[in-house]
This record gives sequence, C-alpha cells and structure tokens, in this order.
Amino acid sequence: MLNKIPPHNIEAEQSVLGSIILEPDCLLDVSDTLSAQDFYKETHRKIFNALLDVYQLEGKADIIAVSERLASMGELGAVGGNQYLASLAINTPSAANIKHHAKIVKDKATIRSISRFTAEMHEKSYSGEVQPLLLELEHGVIGLAETVKGKKSPKATDIIQSLNEQWALAKSGKQTFVPAPSAISDPVPGAFPGHMWLICGYTSAGKSTFLAQLMASFMRKGERPLIFSTEDSREEKMMKLIANLADVPQRLLLTGRFIDREAEVGEATDLLEMWDPIIYDDIWTPEEMRLKIKKHKLQDGVRIVALDYVQNLKGTGDFFVDMRHAATSLYATFREMGVTGIVHSKDLERAVP
Repeated sequence: MLNKIPPHNIEAEQSVLGSIILEPDCLLDVSDTLSAQDFYKETHRKIFNALLDVYQLEGKADIIAVSERLASMGELGAVGGNQYLASLAINTPSAANIKHHAKIVKDKATIRSISRFTAEMHEKSYSGEVQPLLLELEHGVIGLAETVKGKKSPKATDIIQSLNEQWALAKSGKQTFVPAPSAISDPVPGAFPGHMWLICGYTSAGKSTFLAQLMASFMRKGERPLIFSTEDSREEKMMKLIANLADVPQRLLLTGRFIDREAEVGEATDLLEMWDPIIYDDIWTPEEMRLKIKKHKLQDGVRIVALDYVQNLKGTGDFFVDMRHAATSLYATFREMGVTGIVHSKDLERAVP
C-alpha cells in the first residue's frame, strides 16, 4: 500500500500554470489557497514560485519573464526549458477554469498530507504507547482540518509574540504605520495596517474635500494611494486632487477657465504625475476591490486604500444588507492585506446599520 504513487493530477497542475501564463492576474484568484508545495511535480513547484516572483516584481508573468527568472536561478533547464513553458500556455485553451483546476491540485495535496500522516501513525502504532499516540493523533487531525479550513485556533502566546515583534520593529526605528496629518494626529496617530477609517456626514459637509486632503497628505509622505471612485470618473477624481493641491475652485477646472492660476495648476499636476496615485472608477463590488488591493499590494507596496463612496457598491438592493456585507468584507480585506482603508460614506445615519 505504501508503494503506491501518491494522489496527484498533472493535467490540473499544468492547467493552473498555463492559465497564469496566459492571464497573469489569475494568480490573484488562486494564491490565497494554493502554494508551491501543493504541486506534486518539483518542476511545477519551481515554475509556480517563479510566476509569483515575476508577478510581484514586474506585474507580469509571460513566458519570457518566467524564463529569465528561472534562468537567473539556474533552474530553466531543470524545468524543461522554454519548450515546456510554451507547452503549458499552448495546451491551456483558456484561463476561465483556473479556480476549478486549482481546487483539484489543492485537494490532491491535502489527500497526500493525510496519506503521509496516516502512514506515520501506522508505523508508530507498533512501538508507541497509547496516550502519547492518541494525543499525537488528535493534534494531527486538528492540524489537517485547520489546513483545509484555513483557520488556526488562536493562542495567547502567538498573539503576544506578534505584538512583541511589532514593538521590536518600532524600537529599532522601523515605522510600521504611516503618520497621520497633523490636524488629526492627536486622536489618530497614524494609518495602521488593518485599520478602517469611516468618513461619514451629510451631503455637502466637505467629506470629499477632506478625503482629497488626506490623500495629498499621505502622498507628500511618500505613499502611493489606491483610490476606488464609485461617484466620480477617474478624471473628476484627479481634478479634485488638483483643486485641493492648487487651492483652485473645482468649478474653474471643470470649465477650463483658470488662466490666471495656470502656474498653481501646473505645479499640482506635476506633483500628481510624480506621486502617481492609482485610481479606479470601474470597480463595483467588495470582491473586485479585494483583487485589486491584493494586486497593488504585491506590485506597488500600497498601504493606503480609499473608497469614495461605499453606498454606490453593487448589491442585492436591500440597503442595510448590502452595507453590512460591504463593511464586513472591506474590513476583512484591509486586515488580510495589511492596509489602511479609508471609506467615505454619504450619510452617517444610513451608513451604519
């Protein structure tokens, strides 16, 4: 029984790798659940790691980039060379089924883990004592279940260790947060990873202006914010940033009648070109936002994310259900990605169910 070939599916592994080569952003759909160790073939593990590396460093994962990465590590020949990389893309007709194939790869990896564990316990059963064996069996089963579910039981020692690591970084001078603008630094000392700020208020209360001021302040500190605009087009959102930096009324920018303020507007546009904020105006669900945040966290090191505004996200049509889903989904995403989320809400009383 122990001499049987471990469960695996080479075709599914090839399809996952080929899909990523065809459409690199597919990596975002599977990297949460799939790791290099889940692949049965060692060559596939190396290719998957190379895909992760080039996607994070260059924002792409085409054959040339992956080939160069593998060659730089002296692994190109070991994985079958450019011919094998090309075959992965050629033999994958579409990336549409990557999640299905990734699940197959993950399931086979889990079954292999179960097989290894049961084989080890079978071997130990011949010489071990009952209580230690039962304890090891219990721990092993719980560990396998947590691997499948993706959650581990919280332990105080792990939490305190995490806190100590954060404090050690602070003591060494490494800043783990972005200092807040001086105007709000007393109540809010900084933008901390995993935190969510909610900017609420009635219409025309100055929320958009405040958000633009926050973004400008963070960009002056060297941050490159990721902004999701569900109210304005990206051009209008950029115009608001220009108006704030140049201290020019937005109506002048809308009409193009700012002849006597061209110098200020020019300076503002130069700064924004240098800071290069990332602005999307075509993302409408928390799930789409999560993928974009993950992408720009990996590729651009984004630490500040803004949403203007939350009520325009698509949902079921039930306001309170949609807002509850948006709040919990976005907060979970901000924590997972280690970014600070600044969420603009149109109406205080209707923003928080």
